[in-house]
Amino acid sequence: MSMEWQPLRGSTGVFHTHFALIPACRCPDGRAVLIDSGSVAHPELAEALDREGLGVAAVICTHLHPDHIANNRLLIDRWGAEIWADAAEIRAVGPRFEMLRGDPLEKKWLWTEPDYPIRPIPPGTEALTLAGAEFRLLPTPGHVEGHLAVVTPDAVCCLGDAIISASVLAGSSLPYMEYDVDLAVESMAGIRDMDYPCYVAAHREVIAPEDLGPLVDANIRKELRLYDLLRRIITAPTPMEEAVTAFMRAAGVEREIMLSRSSMRGSAAIRFTALERAGELSIRDGIVYPV
Repeated sequence: MSMEWQPLRGSTGVFHTHFALIPACRCPDGRAVLIDSGSVAHPELAEALDREGLGVAAVICTHLHPDHIANNRLLIDRWGAEIWADAAEIRAVGPRFEMLRGDPLEKKWLWTEPDYPIRPIPPGTEALTLAGAEFRLLPTPGHVEGHLAVVTPDAVCCLGDAIISASVLAGSSLPYMEYDVDLAVESMAGIRDMDYPCYVAAHREVIAPEDLGPLVDANIRKELRLYDLLRRIITAPTPMEEAVTAFMRAAGVEREIMLSRSSMRGSAAIRFTALERAGELSIRDGIVYPV
């Protein structure tokens, strides 16, 4: 598979891969810094970088989900690339991959488990200077605790999974959340107020400024509708596992493999946690109660 390079602004562009865009910036020392490394292992990524005359100095990870770090090992082995991620995300890696190991339906992701050093980005860090270029870091928590948006020196804002592109959102019954839906919505609202000339959603869209606000609003509406759906589902005391399955089915999750996956069930349960925190339902001894 030939991997397409799309220039965006200045020295920043994206590589098109299966279900992901990999932003890259050519830095003053001639090497590239990548924002994430893709969702699938692609030897072709090295070939595409070679065609562009680029080695890789570093990868800044918006977060460390398996579908964002698939080529980290390749880039380390080939160019000795440094891998950077928010410190909270590094702490989350162990529990995350323990969950994947514990579910036969999730084991396909285990090949991405980091077995290499990841350099922590301390809380409050506003920018990283790598290969002679400055990358601005914008905390966008919710999807995960330590999610970061990254702005390249060419003012391309790489959003990771802080919002979902229009095409993915249209086909997503239950957008994936690992940490806190309410924080994710706050981060989305903050993204709406950003002012950059170009945005990249990892899966899989380059977004013009005039399209950003409507896309953010669509993401937020999706989450608010899921809250409303959950309120309608919980009308009587219900075992938590049964309630999660009922909510997922009502949201449009139909395939049995998706209904059974630990990651998807955890993503559904996060919505229950949010409504419990808001005092709209109660969870005691594995039973969900309406309030």
